Amino acid sequence: MKNILFVWFIILNFNVFTQKNEDTYFLKSFKVGSSLTYIWDDGNYSVPGLYRYNEYTYNFNVETSLDKKTRIGFQLLSIYANTFKGGLTTKNNFLFYGMLLKRVLITKRIYNFYIETSVNRSNMASDFIKEEPYTRDNTYHLGLGGSVDFYLLRKKYHTLSLELGFYNYIILNKIVAKTNFTQYIVGLNYRFGKI
Repeated sequence: MKNILFVWFIILNFNVFTQKNEDTYFLKSFKVGSSLTYIWDDGNYSVPGLYRYNEYTYNFNVETSLDKKTRIGFQLLSIYANTFKGGLTTKNNFLFYGMLLKRVLITKRIYNFYIETSVNRSNMASDFIKEEPYTRDNTYHLGLGGSVDFYLLRKKYHTLSLELGFYNYIILNKIVAKTNFTQYIVGLNYRFGKI
């Protein structure tokens, strides 16, 4: 795991060694994004209807440029989960918030491809024992993922884009049989400032 994190860090910070005169992009562009994702699981049990799970995730993020290809920002996730298991219904609201770092790997006229990492705090944990997410305060997550921004509108000082992506959140706390949380992203981003 340490090797993966080291490689991820080098890729995200490759510009320190290769880019020059990038200071003209420092804090010159801003991006606001949001997404709403729905996930469901009707179970794979021998008796239908004994288990159902659904989850709504709303993501809001704000970013600014560090240089032409690197962005830093803040993200907030609100997760509403509903579980029906063995005749009982459980409803939970979870909140993630933290810092994110993005690096553009591929830039084309109609899209950008990013890799991303984040460090987040939440009140959500999950493990193989309980199966469903549950409330646990002060849970820390390392997020790793990627996304593609497809430009819907691109002008000189602003863009509107459709974002498709994923994030895998790894729990950093010591929890027995812990599992990761995966977020799928379908959202809109508005970017303004220096493009």
